[in-house]
Amino acid sequence: MCGRFSVNIDYEELKGRYPNHKVVPVKSFFNFAPTMQLPVIIDKDVINMKWGLIPSWAKDNSFASKMINARSETLLEKPSFKNLVDTNRCIIVSNGFYEWDTKTK
Repeated sequence: MCGRFSVNIDYEELKGRYPNHKVVPVKSFFNFAPTMQLPVIIDKDVINMKWGLIPSWAKDNSFASKMINARSETLLEKPSFKNLVDTNRCIIVSNGFYEWDTKTK
């Protein structure tokens, strides 16, 4: 599981890669964490969206920081994700993802 994203692309480069898309300014950063705004591609737009999922059954927004990724093996089985697969998709603009090493030597 990854808990961090890296985005190292500037606005002009992104506009050059997607000339037919509406592109908002993008922040280059090496340590995007859950609930931060990440650049994503949806249809013909490059926009910033908050990283995290608030399932339809959630009573408040507290789930957003907990639901940050999904396993491909169970994506179609989990109630939180299975109804979103066909309708709610985006491409995350990123050049890396990683998990902090919290083990001490």
